[in-house]
Amino acid sequence: MQGNNERIVILEMLKEGKITAAEAESLLSTLIGHNVSEEDDYGCDEDNDDDEEEDDNEDDDDYEDDDIGLLMHILYESEHEKIFELDSTLQYRIDLICTNGGITISTGDQLQAKALLKAKVRAENAEVARETALDKLILHVEPGHLFFDASEYKHFNESLSIDLILPREMVYNIHARSVNGGVALAAAECNVLEVKTVNGGIRVVDVKAETAKLDSTNGGIRSEIVGSENIRCSSTNGTVAMLMNPMDKGVCELKTVNGTISVRIKDAINAAYDLDLRNSIGSIKVDLPNIKQSSHFSAGKRNEVKLISPNNDDHSRVIRIVASAINGNITIQEQD
Repeated sequence: MQGNNERIVILEMLKEGKITAAEAESLLSTLIGHNVSEEDDYGCDEDNDDDEEEDDNEDDDDYEDDDIGLLMHILYESEHEKIFELDSTLQYRIDLICTNGGITISTGDQLQAKALLKAKVRAENAEVARETALDKLILHVEPGHLFFDASEYKHFNESLSIDLILPREMVYNIHARSVNGGVALAAAECNVLEVKTVNGGIRVVDVKAETAKLDSTNGGIRSEIVGSENIRCSSTNGTVAMLMNPMDKGVCELKTVNGTISVRIKDAINAAYDLDLRNSIGSIKVDLPNIKQSSHFSAGKRNEVKLISPNNDDHSRVIRIVASAINGNITIQEQD
């Protein structure tokens, strides 16, 4: 049992990069020789119960034989490109999940879609790594649905990311999630946009979405969503920065813990406002036209501001912002 524990320690050190593959191999060889020597000294047939107990524990080890071989291989970077057709008469749902890597989605004038899967693969050599990536990495494309789940792939736990380029003329429902990596989305049109990251930021630029929900833990959010009537952004240990365009109206809900909120509004003179802002340990600053007065509140334990511009019913563009920050400032202002 002690030998198994020592083997696990060696493999953990290799996985964390504290020792090289050659050093790990030498340590494992020494460990095996030491265990054989102990069996010769004490005998291995004296207590069959111990043998049975050891056999039972083999299934509980953190590393199986396949894992040992995998860890002893060298880490190679591999890329796998796939080009595929999408039916332009359908509205596609895009589901992407990545671990230890990021997600990038953009659009182009091309009629075909293209995906570039990037992985770090433990293998005997670069060619084997490439063949493993080609064989194992599968981007599923079905009528009306495109999906990829990196958590399915044991061989690519070190790093796995995806770059997806979609036809610009189509409208999508996009759902993206990344752990230990960020998500970037640019120049796309969505009915629904949902993005969630852990240990990574979110960047959404020049994206049209009817509804958008962006959620980040240990990462910031930068949003430039056009024409949305319902935006929700939430960040823990990160900032939320939003640029609102002339077409934007409706409800915008923003939350941060240990971060700031910054909203800049284009063509702010031609809009009316309904603001509900509150924070703890921070300041609130509002500098907008059509508001009776700009407001600035010094840092304090708790601030709460509600401002409504006059004659809201006379404006076709009414922006409602509900913002909450803990340990951070809130700034709402006109874009220069």
